[in-house]
Amino acid sequence: MVRFVVVKDTLKPVIGLTIGGKSIHVSAAEDKGVNGESNLAKSYFMAESRQTAGQWAIGAIAAGVVGVVLVAFTRKSSNTDIEQLV
Repeated sequence: MVRFVVVKDTLKPVIGLTIGGKSIHVSAAEDKGVNGESNLAKSYFMAESRQTAGQWAIGAIAAGVVGVVLVAFTRKSSNTDIEQLV
């Protein structure tokens, strides 16, 4: 037995724009679904938590450390390979 399900997205997209941690635009999200369902994206943008500059700095530092470790590991591996060939 095979069952086919057709899904129709009838809600308009909701777009939110943030610059420097400040929300500058969020779409209205006032439309309703086929059976009168409300657009849940509106409550998502209202409850969205904002990230601070400190959180971004921690992420940047962690990414930098990982990059340095990867470069060091790659250099160590390539030197070992050359020594084995000689």
